[in-house]
Amino acid sequence: MSIKAILYHGHKGQIDSIIQRVCQDTETHFAFLHKDGSVSDARPWGGFQRRQGHNYFECVADIYTLNLTYEQQLLLDAAIKKRYGTKYDWWGLIGYFWYKLFKRQFDMKKAGFCSEIGVDCIRDTGAKCFDGMDSGMIAPADIPEDERMFQFEKTVRIWEFKIEGEV
Repeated sequence: MSIKAILYHGHKGQIDSIIQRVCQDTETHFAFLHKDGSVSDARPWGGFQRRQGHNYFECVADIYTLNLTYEQQLLLDAAIKKRYGTKYDWWGLIGYFWYKLFKRQFDMKKAGFCSEIGVDCIRDTGAKCFDGMDSGMIAPADIPEDERMFQFEKTVRIWEFKIEGEV
């Protein structure tokens, strides 16, 4: 079992545009990449789910190996499955923007956005990931900052919703 993290650098619509503006970075989406090529991620329409293909027609994405034991990978798989159907946290995006402006938080626990759900799933394995930070305050662009959890592997090109090769 080998679940990896994938961080997309793309702009496919208004949500990505908002995320780019609020986060002030090009990384707009975080997902889990499964060995069979399927992706588990939070989408504004549809919530957290697993599907074949990527959310982007054309973009560049970075793939990260997760610093997890085999047992933790099994726990991660279970944590991901447990969250299928979680609604997308629209208020969380507003909350993140509020936090960036005023350094004050508010949260909606029955929903989540991509990096928030991802960090929570990893934490469910017992692994240390962004210690001391509320997962709702972690943007996709923050993912590479936790170098002990996320080891950069390669940059790939997404074309027609699938990985076409390394960049």
